[in-house]
Amino acid sequence: MKRIVPYLILPILFCFSCKKEHTATAKKYKVTYNLSGFTQQILNSVSGKKQVNSLVTNSGGAPASINTLYYFVYDATDTRVNQVYQDSTFSNFGSISDNLPAGTYTVVFVGGKAGLNPINTTSTTGAVAAYGINSDTWEDTFFYETSITVSGGDINQNATMNRIVSELTIDIQDQIPANASTITLTVSKDYNVYLFTTQAPAGPIGPVTKTFTLPASVLGTSNYKHSILMLNTTTPFDATITCYDASNKALGQATVTNITLQVNTQTILSGNLFGSNTGFTTTLNHAWDPTTINVPF
Repeated sequence: MKRIVPYLILPILFCFSCKKEHTATAKKYKVTYNLSGFTQQILNSVSGKKQVNSLVTNSGGAPASINTLYYFVYDATDTRVNQVYQDSTFSNFGSISDNLPAGTYTVVFVGGKAGLNPINTTSTTGAVAAYGINSDTWEDTFFYETSITVSGGDINQNATMNRIVSELTIDIQDQIPANASTITLTVSKDYNVYLFTTQAPAGPIGPVTKTFTLPASVLGTSNYKHSILMLNTTTPFDATITCYDASNKALGQATVTNITLQVNTQTILSGNLFGSNTGFTTTLNHAWDPTTINVPF
């Protein structure tokens, strides 16, 4: 009789084990995120007298165009438990729902243009990389990170998404020669990664050179403007502006040193590129209205 007892116990343990596994399934709560309209704006350069090293305010302009959105959520062990990608072709673009068990989570939103490139996002040591593989190009980009606690009910809160890039604009005030073909802008240092953990630029890749082809309509005119977006809002750098003809002969060149950019701000390099009266001044313009982006969730 004693030999039979262990065999009778096994089915009992098996049933208990199954029951315990079944009841261990955690209840989940709905977490809803609704992305509201983007209100930060790109504005035109300030007209009139330049104010060196000063902040000026402008109005008008076109609303920021954000057509790509990523959502990441990490649990208390810093493991990614969910991610969502949306672009503006989605019928529910800007509306994200998730279901999470009770616990504390880190939530990350990244928004921008097509080609936005989050990397290494399996944990919060992830980052936003420059647009495209091995690229040094930045587009309008926004970021938000917060901690939430899910406990006993659904969540619907508000969040704020902020721009992480800055705009650098050149304003060539003298007349563009009739034989001009291209203008290059070389910055001595930019960054190609924005880290989730530090919420700051990293990974220097400078120098970076951008070439702008001059359309026939600007030849012989003055006050030519062109802009690029940069991530470097932490380290001073130099910028060299050069105009070339079709045979790649330099027609004019100027270098501006010790430039420092600010997040969500336009920095304007303005001056003469041709002739003897060369030289550029630096003006700061709140090109993007400081109003933040509301992201209800």
